[in-house]
Amino acid sequence: MHLGKNIERICKLTGIKQSDLAKRLNTNQQEISRIENKSEIKDELLERIAKAIGFPKEVIKAFSDEKLINSINQLGGNGIVQFINPIEKIIELYERQLIEKDKRIALLEKQLKITCTNLDI
Repeated sequence: MHLGKNIERICKLTGIKQSDLAKRLNTNQQEISRIENKSEIKDELLERIAKAIGFPKEVIKAFSDEKLINSINQLGGNGIVQFINPIEKIIELYERQLIEKDKRIALLEKQLKITCTNLDI
């Protein structure tokens, strides 16, 4: 079992780039690359990564290309659903975007108030 490779494969399958994962973990892309090259990862870090990519750490530990291919073959191509629920990922992304939009609006409103105050409008 190579945990770093498992993380790399799951991220690729779900469309999570190293830079995206780095942002979620408050680190940089180079650190994600180092993590992906480690066969063993401390449990605390694995838990943080699991939360960031939206998979239980047990899935990361048990993940293998062979198991995935076997599942896909046995279920007629629908096996990937047991690892990835794209609708949940889309909803999660949409919710994060809404939160970011609200933060930007609040910041712009604050800047507008300051500007209006300074101009005595």
